[in-house]
Parts: sequence; C-alpha cells; structure tokens
Amino acid sequence: MSSGRRPRGRLKKDARTAPAQNLRPVEAVEEVQSPPVTGGEREARSLTIPRPPRGRRSTVPPDRGPAQLTSRLLLGSKRHDARDCRASDGGRGGSILKQPVRVLTDGCARPTHFSMEGQKVQERMSCQQVLRGSEEPEARVIYINDPLKNIFCRNSISTTKYSLLSFLPRFLCLQFTKPANAFFLVIAILEQIPDVSPTGKYTTLLPLMIILIISGIKEIVEDYKRHMADKIVNEKNIIVLRQNSWRVITWKEVNVGDIVKALNREFLPADLVLISSSEPQSMCYIATSNLDGETNLKIRQALPETAEMKTEKQLLKLAGRIECEGPNCHFDSFIGTLCLRDRSSVPIGPDQVLLRATQLINTQWIIGIVVYTGSETKFMQNSAKSPLKKSNIEKVTNVQIPILFLLLVAMVVVSCVGAVLWNRSYGADIWYMWKVPMKGLATQQMINQNCEDLGNLLGKENDLALIIGGETLKYALHSEVNKKFLNLALSCRAVLCCRLSPLQKAEIVGVVKTHVHATTLAIGDGANDVGMIQTAHVGVGIIGSEGTQATNNSDYAIAQFSYLEKLLLVHGTWNYFRVTKCILYCFYKNVVLYVIELWFAFVNGFSGQIIFERWYISLYNVLFTSLPALTLGIFEQCCSQRSLLKYPQLYTISQTGEIFNTKMGMRFLKQNKLRSLRKN
Repeated sequence: MSSGRRPRGRLKKDARTAPAQNLRPVEAVEEVQSPPVTGGEREARSLTIPRPPRGRRSTVPPDRGPAQLTSRLLLGSKRHDARDCRASDGGRGGSILKQPVRVLTDGCARPTHFSMEGQKVQERMSCQQVLRGSEEPEARVIYINDPLKNIFCRNSISTTKYSLLSFLPRFLCLQFTKPANAFFLVIAILEQIPDVSPTGKYTTLLPLMIILIISGIKEIVEDYKRHMADKIVNEKNIIVLRQNSWRVITWKEVNVGDIVKALNREFLPADLVLISSSEPQSMCYIATSNLDGETNLKIRQALPETAEMKTEKQLLKLAGRIECEGPNCHFDSFIGTLCLRDRSSVPIGPDQVLLRATQLINTQWIIGIVVYTGSETKFMQNSAKSPLKKSNIEKVTNVQIPILFLLLVAMVVVSCVGAVLWNRSYGADIWYMWKVPMKGLATQQMINQNCEDLGNLLGKENDLALIIGGETLKYALHSEVNKKFLNLALSCRAVLCCRLSPLQKAEIVGVVKTHVHATTLAIGDGANDVGMIQTAHVGVGIIGSEGTQATNNSDYAIAQFSYLEKLLLVHGTWNYFRVTKCILYCFYKNVVLYVIELWFAFVNGFSGQIIFERWYISLYNVLFTSLPALTLGIFEQCCSQRSLLKYPQLYTISQTGEIFNTKMGMRFLKQNKLRSLRKN
C-alpha cells in the first residue's frame, strides 16, 4: 500500500473485505459501503468514516480532562486510596500534566491545573453536576480478573409490562383506572347484595367479564411478543475470557468485569472499555444507529497502555481496577480511571467506551472490559417509562360517565321517593306484582437571552428554521428556560434536533405535551425512537431494517413513512367517526332500555318489578345489540378515501370535536329519554 495520500471517495469492495492488517487509517473523510446484513440489522451503506487521530492519542480528552483525572479520588460517597494509582510525580500525589491547561468543559472555562486536591476536585465535579441538571449516581470500582468482587446487576433485560405473578393485579389495576370499567364494577358489586337489585347477580358482571377477558388476551399477546424479542436479545452469543480460555456464552450471562471479545458485524452486549483491537493504533469502527439514528461510523481507540494486550496470556495477567462514574444516560460522556498494577493510572474518556447495542463494523475483532450491564447500560438508561395513553374521545367519555352515574342515582332517588309516597297513599291495600327474575347492565441565562433575541426576530419573520444539537438541548430543556425555548420553537416554521439521545427525544415530546394544547405524534423505526413513541399521544412505528422494537412499542405500525398520510387523513378520520358513532349508539341503546324501567315503575307502585326477563337484559348488550356496533366499527365511512386525500381539511373535524363533545352528549341523552317514552 503506497505511503502517499489516498484520493477522497469510496473505498473499493476488495479493500473493505481485506484482512484488517492490510487496512490503514484513513486521513480524510471517506465513504464506505459495508456488505449487506441480515436478521433485522441496518445495512451500513454510505457510512462516513470520520478522520482518525494521527500518531499517538492523547491520554487526556480535551473536554473531560479535569474530571477524569480527579474521578478516582471522589467516587460518589466513597474516597479511595490513590497511592497505587498515582502518576509518576515524586510521590506527591499531584497531577499527571504539569502545565496549566485551559479547559472548556460544559461552560466552566478557566485556566486550570490538573491538581488532585480534594477541594478543586469537588468544585469541578459540582460544576458538571449543575450543568447536567441532575445528581451524579454513585460511582463504582471494577476489579479486573477478580469476578468475586464485582457484584452488580445482571445483563439480561426485560421490556415486558407483566410477569406471571404481576399480570393479574397490574392488569386489573390498569383496567379499573378507566372510569367506564370502574362504573360497571360498582354496579356489579351492588348487584351481589341480596334484595338491593331486582335484576340478578350476573346482569352486569357477565358482560364486564367478557370485556375484561378480551382485553386481557390482547395484553397477553402483545406482552408475549415483547418477551420473545427480549429472549432473542438475551440469548445472543458472545466470546468471554473465563477459566483461562475463551468461551462462548449468552448475553444474559455477561457480568461486570468480564473480558469480552467481539467480532466484525457483531452487536455489543454491554458497555465496554476498549482494551485492544485488530486495527492499527488499536482503533475500531462502530455503527451507532440504534442509539442516535446516525449512519456514519464512529471511531473508538484503546489506550496505549493496553493496546498491546491481545493474547490470552497477556489478558490473564492483567490486574488492577477501573474507577468510573455510576450508570447514567449520557451517551457522549464517561469519566473513569484505569489503575493497572505497577503502572501509572490513566484517565478513560468516551473515546475508549463502546456502548451496548452498537455494532462493530470493518474491524476484525475488539477486546474490552465490561463496565455496565443490563438496565445500567447507557442504552437502557435512556428508555422511558410507557405512560397510560388516553384519546380525546376517551377523555370526553370519561366526563360523561359520572354524568350517567348521577342520572342513575337520580333514577334511584325518584324510585325511592315514589315507593314511600305509594306506601303512604295505599297503606294496607298495597298490592305486589309477581316478580319475574331479571337483571340490569351498566447554561440557562445565555439560552434565555438567545431565546428572547430569536423570538423578537421571528416575530417579524416566521419562515426560519431552528436547528439545535443534543449538547445544547440539555440546557434548553432546563426547567428555568424550557418555556421560553418552547415559545421560540413554536414561532419557527420547523425545528431540527440533531444528535439526540433517546431520552432527549422523549423529553421534547413531553415538554410539548405539557405546555401546548395539541395532540402529539411521534414516528420512528429504531430502538432509539421507543421513548418518544411511548411518550407521544400517538406513537407510530415503521417496520424497517432496525428490528421490531419501535413497532412493538407503538400504537400503530406502518411499512413505509409515506403511508403516514393515509394513516392520518383516511384511517384517522374514518376511525374517529366509527368510534364516536359506536359510543353514541351504546349510550342510546342503554338509556332506552333502562329509562323504560323507570317509566314502568310508575305503574307498578315502585315495587322493583322489572319489565324484561333477566337473561334478556344480560344478552342485550352482548348479543342482541352487538351487530350494529360491529357494523359501525368496521364498515362506517364518512367519506371516500379519494375525497379525504383530495380535501385534507376534512381531517380538522376530528380535531375540533364538533360531532362529539360533552354538550352534544347531554343533548343526545335528552333525546333518548323522549324515545324511551315512545317505546314505552
């Protein structure tokens, strides 16, 4: 291979598949096409390889130097002895670098000596804590080749909602937080009390159980799919150095402190500190599309102190420890120190860390030490808790349920008062009708100033687009300025957010949900989009090459992004009319049935006699009146598909709530009472 500079452009296919020792570092930005992959992995096409560093790497990353060099003294609430990790400074326990360096770390810019004094360490650590907006988790010490001292969480993951023991209580709790189910549960309980309800014990209980069983089957099927997806991930194989030799184990068996060997195109099972690799200068290339959605390759490089540790014999003799920060959700930061026996300690930065769910590309193999496993990996720390979603129709219905309950109470009061007046009027001449058993149913300041300045500018011209990166967004989403940032974003024609973590995506959606009176929709195709899909009012997953995580956690799944238009304008409008008409129909048939019983009470002396047989009332909702509801829910179309796509303004009917709201529901109930008189 010639020593001259290679022209920029695409690498030839034979160069990509050549042995690693024949590859040289690329000095310019080049584009590489990786070979096709299978099994749900993204094809790494047109991946941009960034420019690698020349020569020997600096052991002190410029944006993390002070914190990394001092992290071994302050580890959470513990203070460790650093005598065996001390730099060669004459035994004074001083800094590794002697010259003052100006450090630009998260806005804390000042000339700084890399001193190990505790007071200065605390100042720098507290500065980072304030700027990150959250408390630092307790740090940890990982012992190399000493597994008995490394007691941390398991590497198996679970994204399921239920377990065998928690399914029934949690499912019932979720179901009865819905006002409609709670209403019918109260009615069913009252019907179990003898002489309280004339309609029998199973009139409401039977339909309620059928609804709960159908909902439970749906939840079981969806959670089983999540369980199987988790099982596929947990059962993947990886090579680990155990019992003095390389052994193949599953991902769920990986522990903190294990020495792991990953091969080309393999996904990494946990967060690792890179020890060595097959490439020159101990570099490796990784694809991070599962983390941040970016398709360009990232470079990671091992420390010079460990770069030559490649054989089993060398790795087994490796002794010491890694002192690092506790688990957190920050992809772009890592603070740690590698303390090897009989050697000077060296800082570890994000350039030496390989994260779970990233893929090794164009590198024959890498060797790393596991620092975080399972739920403590940065990938899992970015997962958001799935909230309980409610549509606008459900919210309107939840308002009407208490009104229906008050209507039922009013019917009971009228019946009680009528029974008392009847008894007083007729006295001993009261007659009773034969009762037929029946049943009823039922850096904040700067961002602050920038937001104000840009807001004034956008007040005059609103055709601008706002572009913001993940690092800046940390401060923009701070509680003191997030409202001004949101106002600025809303005044723009478009907002582009770049290099975001999954948690930041979810936070953006959460801010809009909280402060803007609008329905949010999030769409994505990868595991890094799960958080925002779950947080949004409507989550849409695209079935793509990044696996099924997005679709498994979405409300709706589509095959291509272009199908979103049809999903919203056509199926969204159709479903809105179908659901609203179905709800109004259910209100109608129940009001007509039970108000007839009230009118019948006026002619039977309020004796509790019912006009319909009990099993007729039980089957009324389940069987006799189910066909119209199914027909409406499946076949109802307010307009043709062609008209809805041609006139998208029709979609706004569902947004304004003109055909279904509380006022219209009350008007509908009044009309139903009049119809019940006609039926009677």
